Amino acid sequence: MLYIGVDPSYSSTGLIILNPAAEIQKQEIYKVNKKGTNTEYRLTLIKEKLIDPIIKLHEDGEIKVCVEGPSYNSKGSYILQMGALNY
Repeated sequence: MLYIGVDPSYSSTGLIILNPAAEIQKQEIYKVNKKGTNTEYRLTLIKEKLIDPIIKLHEDGEIKVCVEGPSYNSKGSYILQMGALNY
């Protein structure tokens, strides 16, 4: 499972900004900080036209990724939306 780190300032909006695909390929685990506690989130697929590394991770069944658009900020980062994990 891949978890993405998010700055606490993004927690209220449910948005994370993820820098380019190479970072996704690392499959590193990050803790998401929300309201002072560590909470884990799974990304939910909402668009199919994603870059290859994201699609591969989705096909592996490890994570599902959502990208709005996909959208990019001024620095070329992907803007993703979080969804809570259900156990």
